[in-house]
Amino acid sequence: MSSIKTYRFEVQTSNYGSIGLHSLVLNVALAEYPTATVARVPFIVAINPCIVTYFDPPANYKWDYVVGNRFANYLFNFVQGPCTYTQKFSAKLSNGNALPSFMFSSTTEGYFRVYATNQTDVGSYEIDVTSTLNNLEIFGSPTSNIDPALKINPLNPPSNFIYKASFKIFLNVAAAPPTYSAPNNTAPFLIPTPGDVWFYASDKFVKGFGPAYDNEGNKVTVTPDFGNAARFIFWDSLTNSMTVPANSTNTDDLGEYPMKLTLFDGVTTTVAFGNSSWVGNVTYNFKLSIFRKPLLTSVV
Repeated sequence: MSSIKTYRFEVQTSNYGSIGLHSLVLNVALAEYPTATVARVPFIVAINPCIVTYFDPPANYKWDYVVGNRFANYLFNFVQGPCTYTQKFSAKLSNGNALPSFMFSSTTEGYFRVYATNQTDVGSYEIDVTSTLNNLEIFGSPTSNIDPALKINPLNPPSNFIYKASFKIFLNVAAAPPTYSAPNNTAPFLIPTPGDVWFYASDKFVKGFGPAYDNEGNKVTVTPDFGNAARFIFWDSLTNSMTVPANSTNTDDLGEYPMKLTLFDGVTTTVAFGNSSWVGNVTYNFKLSIFRKPLLTSVV
């Protein structure tokens, strides 16, 4: 007695350009009868955007700073799930005014910086930090191909539509001590810190590491060391991104590759506060893994 086979199609995409209705056809023919008529089974796959079920800000943060201290950074993270929408950050004083010049808030990363050098900056500040997801644009676009039942009015989204979250920074800036010297140089950095990455052999892979930050405003160079993986990786120094073109890897390349990114701000030695010295470079170590692409699953 012959068995009945069923086939499961798995759809995996992180590209919002894939949203919409996709017409597919399953062709079925008997291998034992090559001249038999092929049965064509059309079906529709509807791809809709991910729906955010939670978007949690960090806890309110109390921060003490003394005028004349070196740059102080606060890194924070909003947690969304189960989606991975792009976040846009904004910050302002709680009274609605713009941040004073000695504060800086990134619009693309969870990063807030303080560097006060004037006694006139002394005081207490309450700051509202907000992150907004781009899901509002996707669900509210009149030209998007999502299920009409999921569309919203972006000017008046439903109360249960999650796209924004906020927290507060309570910053206290104290006066500088009677004697003051310029702070030492600090190493540049990336936000977020590079972590391990992976992709399937033969697939195209693109990974951006974002702009390099330097507290003192020095020009930063980013030098990659991809080791044995350098043969199939292209590095773009303008965008700090790595690209593996499609079909440039195969099963012979499966495995793990240690990677390095070194940042240097051009400062070799800074002498301040006596004989202390700092060198303006840092190296990030992470790992690239290449896996075998899974085959179409057949369930008997």
